[in-house]
Amino acid sequence: QHSLLTGLLARELQNTPVFRNKQSMFTAGMLHDIGSLVFYNRLPEIARSVLEISDREKKPRYLVERSNLGFDHANIGGELVRHWGLPGFLIEVIDCHHAPERAESFHRETQLLQLADRVARLMEQEVDFDEILEEARKLSEAMNESNLSLAIENANEKLISVLSAIQPD
Repeated sequence: QHSLLTGLLARELQNTPVFRNKQSMFTAGMLHDIGSLVFYNRLPEIARSVLEISDREKKPRYLVERSNLGFDHANIGGELVRHWGLPGFLIEVIDCHHAPERAESFHRETQLLQLADRVARLMEQEVDFDEILEEARKLSEAMNESNLSLAIENANEKLISVLSAIQPD
């Protein structure tokens, strides 16, 4: 559900005046955490340790992954989509979504994916809109209240529609 919401938010945010671009952000959002699936399925003991440290120290998972392993799930995802032969755009935005400053060719798109991921996480935690807006502005100074509100509203409507189609009552 997180990846779907991130994909929907990325697509909606891509259509705001702040981020007009032609790349498919929905696909990037859907695949952005694919490295977590590999990491948590292939290395469950290490993954469990990362989760415990993250909870105990109140640090984001990706930072715990980096400090303990030297890489994070985004790097695994980038390598996975490279192995699959997906376009360079997807490789870079997935690999760099927790460190957009590393992006060489698709910096704005990587920032957009980071923003969509962060907003999705905050929405899932049921954080109020003002806090989400404050966090969004840290990631994109140009983000304004009406653009973010509209993107969240549209993404939520589409999320409900998709979930009701795949999980009927």
